[in-house]
Amino acid sequence: MSEMAYVDGWYDFADKDALEDALAKLRHGGWIGNGLDEEDIVKKDNILVIPFGSYRNLHRHLSDFGEHADTYHVVSASSDGYLMGWVDASADGLEIDLNEWAVDNGFDDPPNADEEFEEYVEWSEEVMTAFMSDHRLDAPEQAFA
Repeated sequence: MSEMAYVDGWYDFADKDALEDALAKLRHGGWIGNGLDEEDIVKKDNILVIPFGSYRNLHRHLSDFGEHADTYHVVSASSDGYLMGWVDASADGLEIDLNEWAVDNGFDDPPNADEEFEEYVEWSEEVMTAFMSDHRLDAPEQAFA
């Protein structure tokens, strides 16, 4: 079963071999050349940046990439069968029910998905975007120096 999720974040690898391993996984999964351009996502000092976007099945591999990174911070969210948000980071991980997060962060109750589907989709997009914006962390400065 496939999953669509928004993803935004970065990985800081100790060495070129760890970076190359992550790139090989991205190539094998079909993300490079299909949403990700290798020249755009590899930054200085072995930093890999995943730009904000919607990616099929990438979310389930984010922690795998992190296993070989010194530090990393990736935020993702999906409404594909559920409304969830995740923060995968070297310091900690977090899984959040975005329906509860929306209530705690001042969003109106969600429209009834069965009766007002388009409105529900718009509401869930707003919630996911706000969650990701609130939890994102810019890549280390040396990535762009």
